[in-house]
Amino acid sequence: MYNLEDLKKRRETLLLAEVAAWLHDIGKFTDLHVEHETGGPRKWYNKYAYKAIVDDPASVVKLSKKASSVGKPRSLNRILNAKSPKSADFLPAEIKSFLENRKIEIKGESFTLAELIMLGTPGFAGYQHRSELVESKKGLLPALLGVCHNEAHYDKQEPAKGEGNQNFPIVLLSTPFGYETRTFIPGDTRNSLDAKLKNLNNLFLLIGLPGFDLHTMVKKIEDELKAGLGDTRRPINEVSLAGWSSTVAALFKSALSLVVLADIQPEIRQHKDLKTIDHDICWRILHITVNGIDFCGKALHLPDLLARRQFLKSALDNVRQLLETDYPLGNEIYRDEYGSAFVVPDLPDKENDGEAFKSLLASIIITEFAKLGLDSEITPVLWVSRATRKAEVLAEYLDRLSKNPPSIEPNSQIVRQFWTGVHEEACTVCYNRPIGPSEKAKKRLVCDICEQRRADRAQEWATERLFTTIWMDEVADINGRVALLTGQFDLTHWLDGTLVRTLAVRNPANVNDPEKKADAVAKNPSFARLRRIWETTRKFWQEILPAGEEQNPRNSITGETVGQAGPRLAIQGTLKPKKGAVKPGPYHAYSLVLSSGVRLGVVWDEQNERFLTAASLACVARLLGESPPGRRNHEDELSYQQRLHEWGAQKIKNALKETLAIEEPAGYGADKFWGEITDLHVKEVQDSTYTPVIPILAEPRTFLALVPAGRALAVVKAIKEKYEREMGKVRNRLPLNLGLVYADRRTPLRAILDAGRRMVEGLKDAGKAVEGWQVDSVADFKGEFSPDFLRPAGRPDPHFARWRELKLVKKEHTAIWRVPLRMGDGQTKDAWYPYVFIEQAAKKPANQRRRSFSAPNPWKNNGPGQLVHAEELEEGDLVFFTPATLDWVWLDSAGRRFEVAYDKDGVCLDPALQRRPYFLDELELLEEIWENLSSHLTTTQIYALRDLIERKRAEWQADKSELQDEGPFRQFCLDAVTSARWQKGRDGWRKNKYPWDIAGKDKPEWLVTMAGQAARGLLADCIELYLQITKSETRSPLKIQEVEG
Repeated sequence: MYNLEDLKKRRETLLLAEVAAWLHDIGKFTDLHVEHETGGPRKWYNKYAYKAIVDDPASVVKLSKKASSVGKPRSLNRILNAKSPKSADFLPAEIKSFLENRKIEIKGESFTLAELIMLGTPGFAGYQHRSELVESKKGLLPALLGVCHNEAHYDKQEPAKGEGNQNFPIVLLSTPFGYETRTFIPGDTRNSLDAKLKNLNNLFLLIGLPGFDLHTMVKKIEDELKAGLGDTRRPINEVSLAGWSSTVAALFKSALSLVVLADIQPEIRQHKDLKTIDHDICWRILHITVNGIDFCGKALHLPDLLARRQFLKSALDNVRQLLETDYPLGNEIYRDEYGSAFVVPDLPDKENDGEAFKSLLASIIITEFAKLGLDSEITPVLWVSRATRKAEVLAEYLDRLSKNPPSIEPNSQIVRQFWTGVHEEACTVCYNRPIGPSEKAKKRLVCDICEQRRADRAQEWATERLFTTIWMDEVADINGRVALLTGQFDLTHWLDGTLVRTLAVRNPANVNDPEKKADAVAKNPSFARLRRIWETTRKFWQEILPAGEEQNPRNSITGETVGQAGPRLAIQGTLKPKKGAVKPGPYHAYSLVLSSGVRLGVVWDEQNERFLTAASLACVARLLGESPPGRRNHEDELSYQQRLHEWGAQKIKNALKETLAIEEPAGYGADKFWGEITDLHVKEVQDSTYTPVIPILAEPRTFLALVPAGRALAVVKAIKEKYEREMGKVRNRLPLNLGLVYADRRTPLRAILDAGRRMVEGLKDAGKAVEGWQVDSVADFKGEFSPDFLRPAGRPDPHFARWRELKLVKKEHTAIWRVPLRMGDGQTKDAWYPYVFIEQAAKKPANQRRRSFSAPNPWKNNGPGQLVHAEELEEGDLVFFTPATLDWVWLDSAGRRFEVAYDKDGVCLDPALQRRPYFLDELELLEEIWENLSSHLTTTQIYALRDLIERKRAEWQADKSELQDEGPFRQFCLDAVTSARWQKGRDGWRKNKYPWDIAGKDKPEWLVTMAGQAARGLLADCIELYLQITKSETRSPLKIQEVEG
């Protein structure tokens, strides 16, 4: 019925139309436009002069003779009559020439891009005499663009007049959660919008050169437009010009593809009202569904995992190229671990269920996966939404998808072909193909395809990416331990639009409607806004640790927190193979057997005929019995870690002497001995320091990365601080769940990943217990009194120039919510973002508070809810609050992962651990407990105190009732902590002080607090986390015998 070749034939026309849509508001990408909108010294000639993109608009847009009698839309009249200053005065000649001379033709009508942009407004599209305005043309193309502009404008509600105006020259772009940053500096020779516009001009100079096409142009335009604003007024300054333009481009491109594919002309009538155009155009969301987490999680080794991740990304990239460029059908609007989503046209079919789309695209999409050899491992599933004009339908599918992810199903016919006439074991990586056929692959129990992927990753690492690592042994800390860090935002009610309605577009205090319903106050959940939400959370994770192949992790937050490892060692010598090959396999992993049977992981660098170390040398040195140096006075942690790695390199260099056995990975029971290496020559590899982290996933909702166990909590703390800064205004509605899977470096990767998957899936329900939080105390502060992490570069974050600390309590749990009360200039009061659902007001009714409004509450099945500004909360109010959570597990065996299980509310199923997960705020409490223990007791005393309490807990089987102040177990804990021999601190600000002195309490009060923490199990968990898992050092003031003496 439909033929994709029709799209291919009109490829350049459709891509040119997309370029026009991307540039339809290019006049906003100028310093003058910002000045005009924010009270600067310069103004446009008239309101629409920014749309006048050619020197003489009236000579380009040729009106009919009837136009003077039927009238013209006000916007068109002003564009045609615009004099200087107008947009054309600032556009470089190459851009104007491109727009004036490139034409597109559809349905017998031809328009230059300049005509399309100047005519393609909602005013023209909905004008009742549109078909009579332009000489010899009905105006279908610009009308389509105007409709798409109008549909994308669904989010462009108008703030109240005078509210939220920004003041030139400091004009800021906001995230959808109210965190503002500066993306340009007016007048600056490099960072102004005018300067960035010149960068675009350089792009247009490349047109016609080999390798440069319109798709490349679109990507470059998008990169530059990210600095611009769709609107300068708060709070609708959260959509960048790139985000706004991409929405219009996606809708316009797919609408035009409908005209080409179906050979129809959609009906566009006229305005129903000021905001609505009557038309027949609808869109669908096409989702290419894969289960990326399960697909990558089946890898045996990290090179296998990273190869799988890259191949899956390449497959989705190829599908994107196919649908956006080869057959220009639509644009990708969302991607995560479960695949990609595209805006596509609503193709007419008999059942109106989207089956026409599936039949049209299924085979070519599956072919793209097959080209990369993925058809024998995973088959993408196509889902098509109902016809819609809104993006929220995507959220409905994503929510179902996250709860019931698809299984990994290979193409059974392809798999059958691999096994025809073959009698071998299954590959231990993919499980779908037989091992071999090469002897090398058979020896390693993998198929040739998986072996080649592994080798390619190792070669790329050895020859191009030594500043990174792909080896778990290199991530391990000095104790030989790693941590899989998991993170997840719950975006369910954000992407379905419900929580977008909790953000105000107008200050409720200035709204006259007595009921102050969401329709009068709240933002609309638009395409551009929803896209901006997932872009923001994805950027959050990418800044924590980018998962892209081209990015250096060193400058990420994780990289700066973990520090640098290395140098690596290069080992050369005389090889004496036992049999077979003269040299090791190119870029294959081996082990050198050192004294006492300690094994050093190495990789054969074929190009330089040497082994490269692929392990934490500090860890291996410690395994050899070497004692690591202690930390020096006033030495920061990162400097100490770097010194440890240098110490390890030197120790291993000294240990590499005489003749060493070479072993290779092999199947169970196989001979691992490859041969020997003698006459060793060892040297440090120049510029081989690396960041000991491995990013696995950094998508909008989910984050996975391997980090050294000893630095994992520091990374968690850095994430928490970034979360509090940038999401602080919506913390009560945007839960963040973090998890840590600690393991020895030799633990099977599959077991670690499976534990991480279980933790991610279990913790996503931990934020459901949102009701019943009571405001225990309220305190208001100025920026200079904010915590250090809210003072980057020693200055208060401007959003926290004024902030409120809310202490929220629920049963035995406490959450501290630091609410920023200013916008990014440090001056403007935030009347739009920090709103809270009230469950029960303590005193003044919620709907009588100045800044309050009603909106559907997603935690009450979208029943009516009352929102109050955080600054108007009162002590005693009961509120809805989504807690951020933290949990961890120590995989002392691979089977321990099966104990990572949670109930429907995200609580640990293990009866002994039902206090977990912790709220992320309680990390500070765990730190404080550890400081008290490690600074004022010896290691032996700490273990003795823990064992005494936990042994009695098990004997008595203490339940929650006994944890109360008067309970017998609570009293036992008080007796235990009282009898501990607490000593004065030895160094720092604790020197010569008891722990109760540090807390500012008297001793009995402090002991009661500590007893409560012990009774709840915090003390035991703290000791497990800091002493047993990460093996943190204690700083006890005296040895036991000195204390007793």
